[in-house]
Amino acid sequence: TITATDNAVAAYSGSASFTWNTTNTVVVSNPGAKSNASGSAISTLTNAATDSQTGATFTWTASGLPAGLSINSSTGSITGTPTTSCTCSVTITATDGATYSGSATFTWTITGAVTVTNPGTKSNTSGSAISNLTNSATDTQSGQTFTWTASGLPTGLSINASTGTISGTPTTPGVYTVTVTATDTTSYAGSATFSWTITNTVSVTAKSNQSNVTGSAITNLTNSGSDTQSGATLTWTAVGLPAGLSISSSTGTISGTPTTPGTSSVTVTLTDGAGFAASTSFAWTITNTVSVTGISAKSNASGSAASASNSATDTQSGATLTWTTSGLPAGLSINSSTGAITGTPTTAGVYSVTITATDTAGFAGSASFSWTITNTVAVTNPTTSAKSNVSGTAISAITATATDTSSVATLTWSASGLPTGLSINSSSAVISGTPTTAGAYSVTITATDNASVSNSVSFTWTITNTVVVTNPGTKSSATGSAASFTPAATDTSSTATLTWTASGLPAGLSINASTGVVSGTPTTPGSASVTITATDNAVAAYSGSASFTWNTTNTVVVSNPGAKSNASGSAISTLTNSATDSQTGATLTWSASGLPSGLSINSSTGSITGTPTTSCTCSVTITATDGATYSGSATFTWTI
Repeated sequence: TITATDNAVAAYSGSASFTWNTTNTVVVSNPGAKSNASGSAISTLTNAATDSQTGATFTWTASGLPAGLSINSSTGSITGTPTTSCTCSVTITATDGATYSGSATFTWTITGAVTVTNPGTKSNTSGSAISNLTNSATDTQSGQTFTWTASGLPTGLSINASTGTISGTPTTPGVYTVTVTATDTTSYAGSATFSWTITNTVSVTAKSNQSNVTGSAITNLTNSGSDTQSGATLTWTAVGLPAGLSISSSTGTISGTPTTPGTSSVTVTLTDGAGFAASTSFAWTITNTVSVTGISAKSNASGSAASASNSATDTQSGATLTWTTSGLPAGLSINSSTGAITGTPTTAGVYSVTITATDTAGFAGSASFSWTITNTVAVTNPTTSAKSNVSGTAISAITATATDTSSVATLTWSASGLPTGLSINSSSAVISGTPTTAGAYSVTITATDNASVSNSVSFTWTITNTVVVTNPGTKSSATGSAASFTPAATDTSSTATLTWTASGLPAGLSINASTGVVSGTPTTPGSASVTITATDNAVAAYSGSASFTWNTTNTVVVSNPGAKSNASGSAISTLTNSATDSQTGATLTWSASGLPSGLSINSSTGSITGTPTTSCTCSVTITATDGATYSGSATFTWTI
């Protein structure tokens, strides 16, 4: 109903009524013609549709689908495995919620597929029944049965139409191209083609190698063989027969007398009428026999001439022999005409020697033996008496010498027991170095040649140490005062440790055995003759000393009483003097010079007393002297 109203106060209006129908339009996309093989799952066929109503949902149906396939009502996807061949007209329909629908129709072809397994190339022998060949095939349609046929089969063979098995006995050789076909009940078929070779087998009995001597008839050699083809005609041939021999083409027997020495490669062949053949090959040697007289083992020294004679026989009368050898010791050679071996061996070793005599026909005989060549090595003692050196000082190089009976020998030198710090050059034999450690060494020098022959000499090598103590010169100390002195020493052995001793040290002093430090407080004056000795830790205890004078004095100190003043004619107050002596307990004797007239000093106490008689300005010196005659003084002015 549509109404129109005007703008009058009363708002007059008019209306018209009618019906309006609204529908949906559904369009299904056509997937196009489809083709699949029965028995194999299809790839999912996804269908699509559009609807003029936005947001519509579809329900899918299909008619005419190949057996085994179905459509998903929600998604429209078709899945499954077709089971029966057909050319099906399929219609798919999409219906929306308002029951409006659309459809698409297409053709779906389902075929059957037959696959025959190829048995591969075959080969059999005529006259022998084959092992049954069972063929197999597959069909994409389930439940199918096959009918089997074959073309090109070898004569004598046939195929079972139901089972596909080929059997029989081939009669005629040849190469056949065979095609085997399997056809199912819906007339679908598959084939496989392969080659089938039928041969005759000819067998010849193998022969071992033959050997005969020229000029003597052989014992007939009979050959035998067989053919798988019944009644085949066989022909014998041979190539490479020794001169003088022949084969019967009908019997295969070889006979005759060989005339020429040599080794022939013989091939005997049996061939049938179809051209199939078999052969056997062997060596046939026709020889002369050469015998070399055996030789016993030999032994010689290198550097001395050696010889050996040889002899041989040949079954061929009047044959000329040529002599050769292998493995001879170096320096020896063989005369090719006489077989005599001469020369001077140069190199030691155990040689495996083979002597060979060869005749003009090239036949030979040999004899082998062992030939031992020895060397003699002589080493000269590098000293006729014991060696002696001082550690810490390089020795004058010593070169050892030796001789070897082998003129080509090279010597390698070694030494055992060498003093520490010395070594020998393995090539030049020079012994050098600086010995470091004292001792008596038992040395053995060995020369070994390149044949491992050696010789040695032994001797004693004595290494001594030299210890030098530095002389410090005259030393001086005072009694009562600490004194210290560190001596120095050297040892030619770089590894030596020193122990110190001393004799004649002033009383109160001593030496440290490890460091050599002399220390202490001298107590008694005097002049001492001191010897300091350093001894190392070598087995022989090498040592060195230094002697010097050590003077020890006393120190007397007199206290200065200061300037004095007195009047003549009046007795002075006693002047008491004092002194100290570095020697404990020393007794002092006093004296004075320059005293004013009338005064005197007590020699025991040092006290000055008296009455001055004469005026003066006197310079007075008072002296205290101990029992060792060491003294001290003090000087002052005394005015009267």
